[in-house]
Amino acid sequence: MARFLLDRNLKLIVLRFVDDFYALIVTQSSVLVLKKLEEDEKSIFESHPSTFASVLFSKLGKKFLKEEMDKLEKMK
Repeated sequence: MARFLLDRNLKLIVLRFVDDFYALIVTQSSVLVLKKLEEDEKSIFESHPSTFASVLFSKLGKKFLKEEMDKLEKMK
């Protein structure tokens, strides 16, 4: 559905599987499912794709995302 480059080898991907949307962090060697998007998040994404990133980051929180990115770095 959507891709956001976070770093050289780090992407945030929104994947649609049947009727569900998932936020994934993808590196060259791993994929981490951050969360399954809620109904209100899905509707915002479908109607306003340009604002989806801001909605996702506000829901996840920057601290949570940074912690997950740090975990991925430790795995390398």
